[in-house]
Order: sequence, then structure tokens, then C-alpha cells
Amino acid sequence: AAAVAQLPSAGKANSEAAAPLAPEPANRRAGSPAGTRRTESAYAFADAAYTASSQGDHAFAANEAREAVRLSPCNPAYRALLVYALTENGQLEEADAVASEIVAGRAATSRDKANALSARQKMIREHLAFRYFDQANTAAAAGDTPNAVAAARQGLNYAPDLLAHHLQLLGLVLRQQNWPQAEQMVNNAIREAGMHPPLLVLRAHVLQQLGRRDAAATDLNNALHGANVDWVDRQNFRLIAADAAFAAGEPAKALSLLDPRQVSRGMQESLSVRRTLAYQAMRQNEGRGSAAPLPWPPLRVVCMTSALTAACDIVPGDYSPDSAPAAEKVQEADACGRRPGQRAASRGAAYRPVP
Repeated sequence: AAAVAQLPSAGKANSEAAAPLAPEPANRRAGSPAGTRRTESAYAFADAAYTASSQGDHAFAANEAREAVRLSPCNPAYRALLVYALTENGQLEEADAVASEIVAGRAATSRDKANALSARQKMIREHLAFRYFDQANTAAAAGDTPNAVAAARQGLNYAPDLLAHHLQLLGLVLRQQNWPQAEQMVNNAIREAGMHPPLLVLRAHVLQQLGRRDAAATDLNNALHGANVDWVDRQNFRLIAADAAFAAGEPAKALSLLDPRQVSRGMQESLSVRRTLAYQAMRQNEGRGSAAPLPWPPLRVVCMTSALTAACDIVPGDYSPDSAPAAEKVQEADACGRRPGQRAASRGAAYRPVP
């Protein structure tokens, strides 16, 4: 896949990140807290939260920890306890907010606890991002693009360093065909996540729609020769680059990218349609320089989830199944003596991208 975000399992994340945050019971602490009755009450609530948490009653633990924080808001240990209990109870938004308060107040009591809190908050935010990623997929499948975009933005806010969330949002924005906005967003994604080949492919698509073919070609070339591009992504990028060449009126360049040895068996039909179109365009335009540009079938960003994985692939668009036969009909019509203008009109009808 072009981008995969793998979340740690809940048990692994809890054992590694949460243990230093887990509160200690009263009988393990040296002495008892000094201070007012209010402080003693806060301690009692915190101790009750620990007991409930150790027994698996995380809802009750969260309520008790919340009371401890209310009575002693300056005690970072109680806030850390609340983060722990809320996370275990699945109240991730509130857990993230409380963790942010601790970080903002620089209130962690030791480096170990600060590191543990940072690790736990990262885990919380990645799980929240995954939740919104899944919501965006569901809304998109139902045709609800506005809600899909809103959910994808939320997911990206929680995990701006994960490429899959950038690709999901960009794929939804591309559907709206607001190319200046899309260019701004993909440039922002590259600044935040880096020059990943999938982002270069998406920017190339946007740049070509804006008429900046040379810049688009540079991005596509860099994506095709990028490091860490797996075989499936590379074949998809080659077909997308061929479509870009068709759209620029360069069928010979498109053909150079359509090597059957570089495409899996499942993509051979897509390859065959494109090779037929390339040969047809080259024959029809022999001796006339560049060919007439063909509409670029919209590429797609396909996102999916499994238990703890968010992934997105960039896949080429599809020409309609009758594109190649239609091209042959144009060739037959040419043989019957149609005028060049008629040939050009027919040629435009021959290459129909699937919406």
C-alpha cells in the first residue's frame, strides 16, 4: 500500500506506556499526604480510583480520579491517574485533553512519568485518528463527502505525522476538483509528512490539471524512482504517469511506460486498454507532431481499515471498457475518407474515462 499506519495493540500499548502512570495504592506509599481535609479527600478518591482500576472497573475509576483532580487540581499524579483511567475506559478525547493540560503545565513529577505520559498521549491520539479515519471511510462510501472530509480532517489533526491520513483527506478533496485548494493542501502535506512518492503523484495530478505539465512530469518521475516504493505502488504510478502523458498529447511517452513485464496479472486488462489507445493515437497522428490530448481518467485514493491498520493506495482511473473497440471504429472510419476535423471529433469520443 502507498501508506499504512499500524497501531499498537491496546495491551501492548498499555503495558509499555501506561505502567509508570498507574497510581500506587495507599499501603505502598511512604507516609500519608499532609494538608487539609480537602487534600485528604482527594487522596481518598485517588486511592479508590486505583482500587477500581486494578479490579477492571475503569468507568468508576475515571469518576473517582476526576473527583480527585477537582479537589486537588495542582497534583499532577492525580491528573496522570485520570488519563490512565479515561484511556482504559475508552474516553480518548477527554484523556487527550487532560494529558495536554499536564504537558502544558509542565507538571510531570519525574522524567520517567513525563516520558510515559508522552508515549500514552501519542497512543491515544493515534487511536483517535484511526477512529476518525474509519468514520471518514464510512461517510465516503455512503456518498456523504462533507462529513467524510470533516472526519478526515479530525483524524489528520490527531496524527499529522502519519501519511495515510494525509492521503485520505487529499483523496476526498480531489473529488471536488478545486485544483488551487488541492495544490495548497498537498503542498502542506509534503511540508508536514515529507516528499513521499504518493504525495508527489497526487501533486503531479493537481499540477497537470492547473496546466503546469513540466512540474507535474518532474513529480511523477521522482515518484517512479523514489526509494521504498513497493512493486504494487510502482505499477500503479506507471499507469498514472502514462495517463498523464496521454493527457499531454504524448502517446509515445505513455507507451514507454506501459511495459507488460512491469504490471501484475490483475492489471493486464488496464494495461492492454492503454497500449491499444497509445498505438491508435500514434497511428492517427503520424507525421503531425503531438497527438490530441485525452481526458485523464481521475485517479483514486482507496483507503481501508483492518483491526488496527489504516491504509491508502493510489490507483489509476479506468477508461471505459469500449474505449479500445471505439478506437478501432475510428480507424475504420478514417479508411472511408472522413475529413481531419471529423477524425478529431471521433477521436475525442473514442477515449472516454470512467467518472
